[in-house]
This record gives sequence, structure tokens and C-alpha cells, in this order.
Amino acid sequence: MAAQTPQKHRTLRLISLLTIIPALPLGVSHAIVSGSPLPGVGLVPMAFSAVLAIVTLCMGNRKQRISLDEPTPQVGKIIITVADILLALAYLVILIFSWIILGSYGAGEVELGTYATGK
Repeated sequence: MAAQTPQKHRTLRLISLLTIIPALPLGVSHAIVSGSPLPGVGLVPMAFSAVLAIVTLCMGNRKQRISLDEPTPQVGKIIITVADILLALAYLVILIFSWIILGSYGAGEVELGTYATGK
């Protein structure tokens, strides 16, 4: 697999950061309508992912200001990769349980749940 260019990495982090905007009201409203806290819990890994995106974007800007010749520490890349994988797995587990519970809702709740979990 080819390495991502810095611009692609920045774009993906910005997308990750921007997805919290529609996810927050949809997740909260889905949790209220369904009476289950599970859809709201899905916002936790998304919030951590947004924080991780902010941190990595700020680290990237700081590295560009310091020096372009300094080697990037591999440990930092590994920690960020592991954090991304753990957040993705946590969100996937919450999504699967949300989809299982979604089968017992009415039509309006299913539609809201579909939009809320499709963030």
C-alpha cells in the first residue's frame, strides 16, 4: 500500500473533524426518540476521533514550522495508528449493536436511526 501524501492525510483528518457536526444532533435525537442511550454512546469514539484529528493537524503544522529536515518519530505514528484502529473498532461495535436494536423500532425511528448511524 502506498503511503499517503501529507495533503491527503490532512484532508482525511479534516473530514474526520467535520463529521462530528451532523453526527451530534442526529445521535442525540436518535437516543432521545429511541429511549436508548446506545446511539448517544456512539458519539464518544467520534469525539475522541475529532480530538485526535485536531492533535494530529496541530502536530503537522508545528513540524512544518520547526523544520522540514527533522525525521518524523516513528513512535508517534504508531501511537496515532493504534488510536485510530481502537476508535474505529469501538465505533463499529456500537454501530453493530445499534443496527441490531434498530430492527425493533417503528418506521420513523428506523429512518432517523439510519441517518444517525450512517455518519
